[in-house]
Amino acid sequence: MKELSVSELLEKVIEIANLKKDKSLKKWAYLELEGYYASNRYLSEKDEVPQYREVSGEHRNIYGRPLIISDPKLSFINTTRLRHSVPELESISKNNYKSLSLKDPEKCKLIQEYLKISVHKFIINPASIDGVLNSIKQEAFRRSEKHVSRRELISSEVEHKAQGTGLTQDISFPLHAINSFWDLLHPKIVEVSKSRFETNHYADSVEAALKEVNKIVKSIVKQKIGKEFDGANLMNRAFSLNNPIIILDDLSTHTGKDIQIGYMQIFSGAMTGIRNPKAHENIIIDKQRAIHFLFLSSLLMFKIDEI
Repeated sequence: MKELSVSELLEKVIEIANLKKDKSLKKWAYLELEGYYASNRYLSEKDEVPQYREVSGEHRNIYGRPLIISDPKLSFINTTRLRHSVPELESISKNNYKSLSLKDPEKCKLIQEYLKISVHKFIINPASIDGVLNSIKQEAFRRSEKHVSRRELISSEVEHKAQGTGLTQDISFPLHAINSFWDLLHPKIVEVSKSRFETNHYADSVEAALKEVNKIVKSIVKQKIGKEFDGANLMNRAFSLNNPIIILDDLSTHTGKDIQIGYMQIFSGAMTGIRNPKAHENIIIDKQRAIHFLFLSSLLMFKIDEI
């Protein structure tokens, strides 16, 4: 029997949770499957990233120099809990990276505040990802055991008794269904665009989405430097390679610089080429093109979430 990936296992846990009406189990599985991000509709303010997602590493500044922690009492500084979705963790595991660079804004802020040292990235050994995936797998077995055995969970089918009957049914567990393309979009984009889109105001839905992207970046920039910009000018200043207000990756590396300037161009281009023409002229776009633009807007919002 082919061994299930952790993602596939979680898909089955969701199906079991739906069958048994176990809301707690369903929520946990979706948090693991979609990540402990603010954009995850299942994440509440009370939820914390579980301890089994904790990994060790070292903090580095923007130039790649490590923060050396010699005091054992401060060893917790060199740990972080991974918010990544399980598919993201599996992708990292398969790619065999030599090192993995993460962002932990809250920890970086604490280090700056109490140690007076500026750090930008947290570097971990990618091998630790496998340990986290195994922990999630074991947690799935533990949480599901009140409904099904481990053997049933990892098999291709699970037997259960139909409610109200004595009949046994075989239930296959496909990937959890996506109700519509809205399920794939960032919640903020859904919030501002869905009603417009569903009343056939496609161009307006796209304009609203990109205005939301602009608003979020503008608020971050104003909070950091106390100044306001807008549109392409805002994006070029925010994600500037030479004097960035918002840093997207490790700028001490060639790859990090490429990512920074590439996203700067995408953010800026979305404002110039998509938002501005719609705002200034009565442009009509069809449903399919609107969906394409909404996915682009959503991509930009998810990228902001990673900051």
